[in-house]
Amino acid sequence: MRNFLWKARTICLLQPLSRKPGKVYFEVHSNPTIDVVDVAGALELAHNGGALVIVDNTFLTPYLIQPLALGADIVIHSATKYMMGHGNGMVGISCGPEKLLKPVKSIRKYVGGIMAPFNAFLLHPGYEVAKKQVKGFGGMMGIELAGDRKLTSLETIREKTSLGDVSSLLVTGFIEQERRGIPANYYRMSVGIEDSEDIISDLKQTLDNI
Repeated sequence: MRNFLWKARTICLLQPLSRKPGKVYFEVHSNPTIDVVDVAGALELAHNGGALVIVDNTFLTPYLIQPLALGADIVIHSATKYMMGHGNGMVGISCGPEKLLKPVKSIRKYVGGIMAPFNAFLLHPGYEVAKKQVKGFGGMMGIELAGDRKLTSLETIREKTSLGDVSSLLVTGFIEQERRGIPANYYRMSVGIEDSEDIISDLKQTLDNI
């Protein structure tokens, strides 16, 4: 049985566990609401309950936080996003002790989920791009509008579902949105590498028109 905490705020993760889980998985910054998890606190709670902890660090990358150094057992990345930095390949990364990653290696071997050589080539410069882009709290932000207003007529920012691209991307309308506690007029934005004034100007002009 799998239990999901749709609204993975720190206060939820730090509640006493009613039963001992085999594994605990969480994102450092949750998707799409960008809630911030107390990583050290969540790790302590999960480990005290005897769980193996898997942390998704896609939004921040190892440049901003290193969950393995904080005690995580396995860290995963959708490297397609910030680590590659250009939205031009599909790459997933699992990091951790070899004994814990043996099942992953076995699946990769027999199912064939092996990174293409060209994607591996693209990933290296992508990481350098990501380091230049991400200098503080990451490039993700949430926008919640009052009432029934909507962001329309964007010029620089693109309405796309991905993130971590060179372009600024905006998305709304999420799976099981109401159940997960995501406001109806909530937008997740991935900030790209356009000139900051262009991004601000685009948001301002669309907000002025609603």
